[in-house]
Amino acid sequence: MKKSILSLVVLVLFSYSSIAGNLNTASKDAISIKKYSSTFFNLIKDGKIDAVKNMLEAKSVKINKIVDGKTAIIVAIENDRIDILILLIDKGAKLNKKAKNGITALMYCAKYNKTKSMKIILDKGAKTGIRSSNGYKAIDYAKMSKAIDCAKMLE
Repeated sequence: MKKSILSLVVLVLFSYSSIAGNLNTASKDAISIKKYSSTFFNLIKDGKIDAVKNMLEAKSVKINKIVDGKTAIIVAIENDRIDILILLIDKGAKLNKKAKNGITALMYCAKYNKTKSMKIILDKGAKTGIRSSNGYKAIDYAKMSKAIDCAKMLE
């Protein structure tokens, strides 16, 4: 009986240490992913296309991950990194993914009158009928922001 209880205690302690070790590893992985994603977004902002390409090819980042409330596509658009925008789309970035604030890349273009980026993402298949968490479509953002050129593209 004592031997059975002792075996059970050892088994429980061993299981706990294995679980705790896995949780610690998962926590480190999450920190690592966040660090690489932040670096990735900074490379996009800085226009470092070769470094962005290398990270994508090494699959060291999740291309559709939201960091600081934004998608990689939105970061490329807001920093006028057209070459990187095209690269991200070609590598599988989701055009219609919503950022933390509920807007898509197309809505971002419309809101800030980013006509070059808008043309590219429309040509690549961005959907115009998606609504933000506030209930607005890209055309609504263009009209509210008086982004006339983008509004014309969406009509």
